Amino acid sequence: MSAVERFFDAGRMQETPERQ
Repeated sequence: MSAVERFFDAGRMQETPERQ
């Protein structure tokens, strides 16, 4: 997992949990 992926994952989790 790249830093970019983690960054996007954190933003997505707070907005809309797409990847569970």
